[in-house]
Order: sequence, then structure tokens, then C-alpha cells
Amino acid sequence: MKLKVTEKQIKGNYKNIICVGYCDIAHLTRGIEPRFYTAGVYGWNADIYEIDSSTVIVTGYRPFGNIRASYNGSCKKYDEKAREIAKDYSIDYKKQQEKINKLLAKFVTEALTK
Repeated sequence: MKLKVTEKQIKGNYKNIICVGYCDIAHLTRGIEPRFYTAGVYGWNADIYEIDSSTVIVTGYRPFGNIRASYNGSCKKYDEKAREIAKDYSIDYKKQQEKINKLLAKFVTEALTK
């Protein structure tokens, strides 16, 4: 179950906040539950995926962050690879998820080094 938080709380507790547009990494986050979410007067704003104690990915209608992941760069590249893994039905779900999690780790590393 995800917890409702504020943008200020996330910015105060995490050093690396990777901002990603709505559905830009939908396949890459498949099978992973967001830890937090934000909402405002217009409803849901974003889901927040905790990667480690200093890094989160914020994705949604109104994402925020100090690191912006380009859709045409790393988001598209890694999400398409994750989609291909998810479409490969010769691999069981658990193995698919392991491969997708490795891609997610590469995506985060690339976002943090740019």
C-alpha cells in the first residue's frame, strides 16, 4: 500500500529524485509497487518508487525532481527493452521480472551519471 506524501517531504528525505513523465517507463516499473504518491487539488499527481535510501523515481501527471530523465534518451531505450522481455512468453514471470529489475538498475545508474 502506498503512502500519501508531499513533494516537500520527498525533497527533504532523498538526494536523487529522478523525474519521469507519465507512462514513460511503464514497462520498466512493471511488477513493482510505488512506495508513495502525491496528490493535489486536481487529484493524483505522481507515484514515487523508492530505489534505495537516497534515490527515488517520480512519475506521473505532475512529476518533480532534481534529475530529469529524457524520454527520447534513456526512458524510451530501457522501457522498450523491458517491453520486449515482458512479451517473451518463453520465460516465466519471475525470470522476466529479474531481467526487468536489472534494466531498471541500469536506467537509474545512467540517469544518475548524466
